[in-house]
Amino acid sequence: MVRSRLVAAAIAAGLALVVLLALGVVLGPRWIVGPDVGLSVAERLRAENDVRATLLRALGGLLALGGVALGATMTLRQVRANRDGQLIGD
Repeated sequence: MVRSRLVAAAIAAGLALVVLLALGVVLGPRWIVGPDVGLSVAERLRAENDVRATLLRALGGLLALGGVALGATMTLRQVRANRDGQLIGD
């Protein structure tokens, strides 16, 4: 029962994060560039797309770092489990 609540909370947190990221990618560039910077419409749209691309690249980098951290954690757990198994067998 506790595990199902934990899974439900993790799913809800994940969905909230996805919504926040989507809003950040869609609305963030408009807010960062701003409407009153003296740019033409085409230049402003290009600037917004540049900001959007930078945000998405940063997100991709964070996901990659998270994957590396997860892999390192799993490897460390496996090494510890193997070491503990060898100590018990001796």
